[in-house]
This record gives sequence, C-alpha cells and structure tokens, in this order.
Amino acid sequence: MKPAIKDYNIEEFVDKNINSGENINKKIMENIEESDLIILLLSANYLASNSCEKELDIALNTNKAFPVILESCDWKNNNKLREIKVLPNDGCPINKHTDKSEAYSFIATEFRNKIESELKTIQLKESFKNNLEKIDFLHQNKTRITLSETFVMPNIKKLERENKTFRIEYIFQENNEKILFIAPCYSGKTSLLKYIYLLLLKKEIYPLYINSKYIVKTKYFEEDLKKCFEEQYNGDFNVWKGLPVYVLIDDYTHSVNDKFIHYLRENLNCNKIIITIEEDEYFAFFRDFPEFSNFKKFQLRPFNSQQRETIVKKWLTLK
Repeated sequence: MKPAIKDYNIEEFVDKNINSGENINKKIMENIEESDLIILLLSANYLASNSCEKELDIALNTNKAFPVILESCDWKNNNKLREIKVLPNDGCPINKHTDKSEAYSFIATEFRNKIESELKTIQLKESFKNNLEKIDFLHQNKTRITLSETFVMPNIKKLERENKTFRIEYIFQENNEKILFIAPCYSGKTSLLKYIYLLLLKKEIYPLYINSKYIVKTKYFEEDLKKCFEEQYNGDFNVWKGLPVYVLIDDYTHSVNDKFIHYLRENLNCNKIIITIEEDEYFAFFRDFPEFSNFKKFQLRPFNSQQRETIVKKWLTLK
C-alpha cells in the first residue's frame, strides 16, 4: 500500500506513532475519529481483543472499514462484517493463498479504487452538522435543542414591493440564482440560512456556508473557500468545484472584498448565491452596489401572532 499512500499524499497513523508519555487509548481513538479510512487486519487474535473489537465497531458504524482477512478466523459471525466486501478476493485469508504476492497486489488495487471512490464522494462532517443544528438556548426538559425542532419560517417579502409573503419554495426556483435577504439585527437571518443549508443537503446538493467575518478584506479567495469546504465536508475540493455550486454567505458587510461576488460568478459553477445582510448595513453601503444589481432582494419581517404561537408550542412540547 505504500506507493498508493505516497501517490495520494495520505497521512497514515499506526500505534507505533504514539510518543512516549502519551495516552495510548486516547491517541488511538482520536485518530480513529479523525480518519477517513480504517484498515482492519483481521485474525483470531484481533477478534479476541476487546480494544480491537471497539475499534472494529467504530469503523463499521461510520462506514470507514477496509477489512483484510489475514488468517482463518471467525469473522463471518460478525453480522456487519458479513454484509460488506472483505479482502482478499471472496474473503479468502492471505495465509491460504499459494502466491501471497497475488493477494497483496489485489488488496493494493482495491485500496486505490477505494481512495478514488472516496475522493469523488462529498460527505458532510458530523461536527459541522452539529454546529448547524446547535442553538444556544436552555430548556428545563432537554439538554440539547436543535434548529429543526424549533425553527419557524419567517415572513419573507420582496424589498420595497407589495405586502405579499413568499414561500421558501419560490426562492428555490431556477430563475432565482442570486438572492439577498435583508433583515434587522437578531431577526433570524443565520437560522434561515442554516435551514436552507439543511434543505439543500436533503436534495443531495452540497452548499458552502461562509460567515463573512472569515472573508474580510481577503484576496485569497480560492484558499478561503477551500478552508471553508474542509471544515464542512469530507471529500475533494476540486470535485466539489465541478458540481453545481451553492454558496451561502451570512452577515455580509462592507468589509468584504468587493471582488468576492464577481470571483464566485466567474470561477465557480454557481447555481445559487444566497446572502444575508443587516438592514442598516445594506441601506448604508449596498443600496447602489453594482454586484447586487441582479440579485432578487427579500426582507425578513417580524413574526405574526400565528408564528409566535407556533414557536411557543414547539418550545413547550420539547421532551
């Protein structure tokens, strides 16, 4: 596997990398949680080990397992192992192969195929999903409250137009490629953007969430986008760039480089750019901003009595 590890610039960890004085179990668990792939070398001794059994469960439950059967052992009695492909071919142990180099070559090829497949897969990081769902309120019956449990859609109206309220489905129509949400401070702009992010994920679209404070006065647009992507997803940034891209920018301010929106349009296959901005910021700095001239502009208005009643009901029924 060494040539593939070098070719794909893979960072590898084995327990011999643990330095003197470090907590062995803690270090192993940290690396298992951070890893993209866990190579399981299965033998009778491995299956008999309590610590290895724990590592095996984590690998199988997180779909990170790359199981290799070293010798004849009782691996088929593990229901989850039995349901996935094991190596070498047909699960025949390496020690049963007349030509072991043939088995190793097969495993190395499968290893490269697995890496190529993983590079093409974009997957939301669990840690970022938790941040999306997190809301900072305390409740007497529940220690962790999520956005999906408490979210109520705000009133969305076109800027300086009729008093009609628009449904979120309208905003997702194809002709609405660039959208600007303008709202007072603490009016739920960030919650709305996170809600849209989660809706897009359900449609198997992989949006990029950007808080504007991370792109203030920057000119290294590519590096900043890549950093945001790596915080949010497992996968290859260049593969993501080739997909129809949705960029969600939260709390846009006049401190952001004026050329950032232009860069997104010219360098990414941007299906949608959705931006939230504070009312005072918009009217002070962006009313005549050329880059916003072709954006559809919406305002978030305060909850009506029915919406207030809905959010109170959601809060009271949390268990």
